[in-house]
Amino acid sequence: MQNITLVTGNKAKIKETESILGFPIKVSHIELEEIQETDLEKIALHKLNEAFRRVKSPVIVDDVGLYIKAWGDFPGPFIKWILKVSGGSARLLLKLLEGEKNRSAVARLAVGYHDGEKPHVFMGETEGVISREIRGENGFGWDPVFIPKGFSKTYAEMTPDEKKQISHRRKGLDKLKEFLSKK
Repeated sequence: MQNITLVTGNKAKIKETESILGFPIKVSHIELEEIQETDLEKIALHKLNEAFRRVKSPVIVDDVGLYIKAWGDFPGPFIKWILKVSGGSARLLLKLLEGEKNRSAVARLAVGYHDGEKPHVFMGETEGVISREIRGENGFGWDPVFIPKGFSKTYAEMTPDEKKQISHRRKGLDKLKEFLSKK
């Protein structure tokens, strides 16, 4: 497998990505400009092109969004700001959802890969609902409040292997892995 660099500062994301892809990756902690945009694919593409320009070798970036149906798919990629305001916790999200009956949501990932010739973006998504309380110790971000469709546990209540089998990250990275296997 060629040398690929994942551009992120998130240790949990590094571990999860490497585990799903099944091969070691280099990591770069460079800060990338992130455009304020509702289209997750456009955000990932912008970050990807900047990452490749700076790293100058094959790179992976990703961006996630949490799309809440009752809010017209808000916050989407802006979920990171809700988390940032509450110190990385999903408590503010739960407070904002108090009294909301429709807690349907979609977790979405855009993973970008630049092979040195051109950028590629792969999407993954998992439907679910937002719990009414923080549940679980594993995971990061909004994992303690996202319950995937067909399950009773949040991502954070699942073992890393359970989450890895069904997550939006898994679905997007599987598409990247398939693409890489054909190169």
